Amino acid sequence: MARHYIDLEAGKKAQQELCPGISLTPERYTKTIHFVRHGQGFHNVAGHKNHEMYKSWDFVDSHLTEHGWKQAEQLG
Repeated sequence: MARHYIDLEAGKKAQQELCPGISLTPERYTKTIHFVRHGQGFHNVAGHKNHEMYKSWDFVDSHLTEHGWKQAEQLG
């Protein structure tokens, strides 16, 4: 069975060259998703020292360290 792949990046580039400023997808149908990792938590500090600590029930709902709070503030 032959497999066919579409080069999405090449398609985007061609569309931008042929129709600059025009999107093939109406903006009302698009969503912006921001992926943000949590700041450093106490589980990260403990797990860095001993990987088994990641499995500890002591860190099920771990709080942020002071450094983790600073990271969160920097994101806004």
